Amino acid sequence: MQFDLFESGRDTGLRYDLLNALEQFDVPAARTAFAILIAAFPQDATRTDMLCLIDVAEQRDTAPFTDHEAVAVVRARLHRVETTALQMFGASNGRNWLAQLWRETAIRATNLPFLAKESENHAAALYLCAGDWSTVENAVTAIPSWRRIPAPLAWMAEAQYRRCGLEAAFPLLCELAWMVPERFGELVTRLADPVIASLLKKFHAGFEGDDDGPDLAWFPAWSIIENDAVVAWLRNLSSLHNDAPMQATKTLIELWGLERRGTSPAVVERRKRLQGLQASLYAAYMKTR
Repeated sequence: MQFDLFESGRDTGLRYDLLNALEQFDVPAARTAFAILIAAFPQDATRTDMLCLIDVAEQRDTAPFTDHEAVAVVRARLHRVETTALQMFGASNGRNWLAQLWRETAIRATNLPFLAKESENHAAALYLCAGDWSTVENAVTAIPSWRRIPAPLAWMAEAQYRRCGLEAAFPLLCELAWMVPERFGELVTRLADPVIASLLKKFHAGFEGDDDGPDLAWFPAWSIIENDAVVAWLRNLSSLHNDAPMQATKTLIELWGLERRGTSPAVVERRKRLQGLQASLYAAYMKTR
């Protein structure tokens, strides 16, 4: 029994030596540590996972990418190793280790242009995986007309949220909801913001859409009815969109200000406008009046 305990302690120590070398991206030391571990414990349960991490560390490179296909190969490799890294290193150290690899990959992709069909292989998307929020913003602003393109708009919205919070990101999230409601839904689900989650729960429970488009496009306007703070978040809203969901949002912002000044004719006019834009939204608004 004492022997078993001793052996158990030894294999843990050998794994620690290996992971420590990997954490420093010291591949020769990692391979040496791996050889010692397997010589002592040929059936070690971490053998396959450790080899996977060593291979990924060994394939690091600094040469700039010459095409998006090469980026895709590295990106797929990093996604495959993500679960293993988090399990072997632990959540915090694993995220840091992966972030370094994503960062290096993004740097290598810096000179590649944005292509819609290769959007996930753009440097901004890779910096997003690294959690380098400010660098994401810089990379996105280098893309011509980025606010008119779903992918970079979503990247910028997420980077703004991660760096500055919901208030700063909300106008961009609204733009995304109007442009690509499905992508907006995917992003806010991943962000898991409690305020957005609460509003979405009420929205899905009470909003009745129509056949003109996805319901989530109406969420920005509906959120104004449920939460007065949204008006302040949208005070500098300057949208490239002018469709019905955006017009409803603008109308509700105007109503919020007009009602507090008591200008009845203008209030009546905008209420009629809102009613014509979306009946369920108008009904939800009138319930609060």
